Amino acid sequence: MAEIIDHLEVIYGVGRAPESIPEINGALTDLNSGHKGEFVYLKKVVKTLPPRPRRHHFEQQQQMQEQEQNADDRRRLQYIGVERLGHGDPARADLAKGAGGDFRLLRYEYKFAGPAIYDVALWRSGGRQCIPPAGWDGMSVDINEGRRGDYLYIVWKIDYFIC
Repeated sequence: MAEIIDHLEVIYGVGRAPESIPEINGALTDLNSGHKGEFVYLKKVVKTLPPRPRRHHFEQQQQMQEQEQNADDRRRLQYIGVERLGHGDPARADLAKGAGGDFRLLRYEYKFAGPAIYDVALWRSGGRQCIPPAGWDGMSVDINEGRRGDYLYIVWKIDYFIC
């Protein structure tokens, strides 16, 4: 069984949240750092991917029913995006809470087969980046797009060998 990232939890608070995901170079993990607004952190929420069911003939129907019941358990996070909207979405937390301007919301892409994200971090950069840093497989768009200050990305590692 493999432990993978299910989603990111947005945490608002005062001061650093000790459970927040790290920044790859040890920089600040507050998404609103350098901007007005609340302290905003991301925390990874993991899950254990259950093993694939066996396909023996006499068990097939029972396993198909179990798969339907556990569909969310089998889905794999494959992309983490950031959307900028002029309005909020009550079902999703604003990554720029209290800073004014556009709402910045997380967007996920899941699939039931293929690779899965197993590690995630932040990446602060002094310039625009087009590819993830060495050792990382993917990255979001700039969370701070349209704001002054650092360029800020969510980066992740993908396990291509999860069965």
